[in-house]
Amino acid sequence: MKIVPKSSALRTGLNIGDTKAIADLLNLILSNDMVLLMKVWGFHWNMVGPDFLPVHTFFNDLYESLVDDIDATGERIRAIGQRANGSLVAMLKSAIVKEDDNSNPMTNTRDILFEISGDYDNSVKQMRDILSKLSKFTPIDEGNLNYVQDLLMRREKYAWFLRSHLTNN
Repeated sequence: MKIVPKSSALRTGLNIGDTKAIADLLNLILSNDMVLLMKVWGFHWNMVGPDFLPVHTFFNDLYESLVDDIDATGERIRAIGQRANGSLVAMLKSAIVKEDDNSNPMTNTRDILFEISGDYDNSVKQMRDILSKLSKFTPIDEGNLNYVQDLLMRREKYAWFLRSHLTNN
């Protein structure tokens, strides 16, 4: 049974047409985070090298944070009355993060850190673009704007951690 709202505004004050566009933006984040999660997990399982244990442990933090963010993003989309993308095929098509297809398996921790660092940097750039787009809706969707700002700050922190792992002093 499909539930059809009786007006063009949710009871929370957002225009239903806007919620579709907002959900599309949040689904981009969801797609990137799902692909990034699988990439981080795959590298977590398969890495080798003299710094294996600290990097392996750090990647545990990365994927746990991503799992939390993925769940929260899906719930944000549902909170505005839209459907969170659940199709892996669609996620792979829309994500800017590209999956590791194992055609040239990376196991060296330094190579892995470099790859994931670039993914986090690109994710931060995309979130900044999404924030810019979210700020243009009227009324402004403060909830999702704040949510993406919080995601951005967490992603920037992990991007910094990744860059710090790669720095030679």
